[in-house]
Amino acid sequence: MVPNLCKNVKPLITATPAFMERAAKVQSNSQVRRYYWQQAELLRNFEKDQADTCLIHRTSTSYKEELDEKSRACIAERLAKATLLLNVSLLVLKGIVVYKSGSYAVLSNVVDSAVDVTSGLIIWWVSEAIRTRDLHIYPRGRTRLEPLALFLIAFIMGLACLQASCHFISSKLIIYFIQLIVCLFALQVIFKSLEAIISQTVETYLEKSTLLIMILTVLTKFTMWTICKRFSDANLQILAKDHFNDCISNFFGILFAMLGQYLWNYLDPLGAILISAHLLCTWIQTASEQVSIIAGKTASPFIVSRLIKVCLDHEPSLRHIETVLAYHYGMKYLVEVHVVLDEQLSLKEAHDISESLQRKMENLQYVERAFVHVDYNLDHKPDDEHKSS
Repeated sequence: MVPNLCKNVKPLITATPAFMERAAKVQSNSQVRRYYWQQAELLRNFEKDQADTCLIHRTSTSYKEELDEKSRACIAERLAKATLLLNVSLLVLKGIVVYKSGSYAVLSNVVDSAVDVTSGLIIWWVSEAIRTRDLHIYPRGRTRLEPLALFLIAFIMGLACLQASCHFISSKLIIYFIQLIVCLFALQVIFKSLEAIISQTVETYLEKSTLLIMILTVLTKFTMWTICKRFSDANLQILAKDHFNDCISNFFGILFAMLGQYLWNYLDPLGAILISAHLLCTWIQTASEQVSIIAGKTASPFIVSRLIKVCLDHEPSLRHIETVLAYHYGMKYLVEVHVVLDEQLSLKEAHDISESLQRKMENLQYVERAFVHVDYNLDHKPDDEHKSS
């Protein structure tokens, strides 16, 4: 047997996030520089996971942090309600602007606001459903409703944006979308747009009051975006993304409405098409991300590395870490860990080691549920323990 000459040798340099950041700054190669930045972020996450797993033993500090978490949840709920109320108000104001100006670019923003109200109602319903779960009917909770809600919102948003774009392209397409979106407001928008294109009476007139309303809308949405993006809650993150998209669409809505008034009338409907196309692409991307989450997509290698680090630091009697699987279970991950212990350990010792590791895993903010399987050898494949589907 070859002796391990490096067994008692300490590393010359201890890797820290600060050290990795300094190393990244002096690299000329972009790929190497990105590697060091990723390692710095990974080391920071190691420290964060270690702090989270230490909160299992309840102390006065952990109770305080639990109260802080409840306070943050309360703030998030209030922000969601405020966003819904704000979107209803902006929908009314934008409707007034469209009525007074006749702008098609602003009209696409009205469709956006109408979908925002629908999105707010869906998010509110999902939050209430998750909070008021029945453990006898849903023993693992209903957190998987979150990606379903986000996918539904993205579908509604994308459909509405595509509908708004088609107002100015083809009357046949408009008829098809009328069949899909049975909504009185959408019908009024379709017929008004169709009439203007056919009769070639695209006219835009912006008053100071209507311009002021649109500027106020942009400022309000920007403020809500800066507030919502500070929270890690998935629902508030999607609201923050929605507010940011609204800032962009409303800004360009004002721009194209003014260009249509002062340069060329048809710049206004063309702007509406561009705005709708931007929103459509954004929400198609969101929908595709949520579909992969619903399907149980695997975690990134960085998440798996963080889980392996928790296992390595857990217990010296762990002889091997055989398998670490992590895949989406709602917005968080379901984790399966296979570890190898000494076969001479008692059942009580093996149970205590595996259960404490499971509790550590489930105390991580990104883990929904964890399962720890204990074995005494490496002579089998973990895949053989479950049926293949």
